Amino acid sequence: MAHTTTCQSCGALDQEVGKFCEQCGTRVEDQVSAVPAGDAGASTVDAGTPPADSADAGLDDILGPSADPILDPSADAGLDAPVDAGATPPVAGDNGGTTPTTGDTSATPPATGDAGATPIATVPVDKNATMRFIRLENGVLNRDHVFDVPLGSRLLLGRTDPANGVFPEVDLTMWSQRVVTPDGALYTIHRRQCYISRDDQGVVWVVDCPEYVGDTMVSPVGTAQFRTIPALAGERESNDEGSIRLEVGDRILMGQGEGMLIFQLMQV
Repeated sequence: MAHTTTCQSCGALDQEVGKFCEQCGTRVEDQVSAVPAGDAGASTVDAGTPPADSADAGLDDILGPSADPILDPSADAGLDAPVDAGATPPVAGDNGGTTPTTGDTSATPPATGDAGATPIATVPVDKNATMRFIRLENGVLNRDHVFDVPLGSRLLLGRTDPANGVFPEVDLTMWSQRVVTPDGALYTIHRRQCYISRDDQGVVWVVDCPEYVGDTMVSPVGTAQFRTIPALAGERESNDEGSIRLEVGDRILMGQGEGMLIFQLMQV
């Protein structure tokens, strides 16, 4: 019997008892349940391919051969996530809840775009929590490659270029590979890639830099496809600047080919 920790935010099973969920990054209580060893508890979804205007090369390498599981950071469990007024939380041994138990394949969430799909509830924003972006490599969160978004901050993401006076708060070239070209080494990350900010209420926002609209893409939590920020403006809360609100579990994609980077937003 293998002991697992069940994340009370996204419902993922983690083989290692820890303080934070390895899938969505939120705090979990050390509630240990026994499941048969080798029984995979979380379903995965094909991570899909970004639209043609973002380079499709290299995405499979970053997401990994089996793809990153689609995260639902507010799936059933005893956090203060929004709950349907008529719903009854599942109890131990009761398979009548909204989240399938380990081994139950009869209650698979509807595919993205299905008419009967239920919108994924979002994790309540905690202004006192740390909002952290963690790099996703080969389907695994690399917790050595992270950056935080402090309350009230506005961060430029890009690459440093002293000759042109560009000094981003988050220099992505520390993680992004250079693409070898006949003229030398070229970064696919722009000098000014995008801005990520966090308002006084703790909400995180992202907006393209004016020179490169559409070059930063977002995969909303619960979906597999990466889409441009302008394309999501009609579905997500947005402002006059063109920023869209990010939710815990969202992934952002920057760069192309071997220089591509994917980060996932976590609340810790």
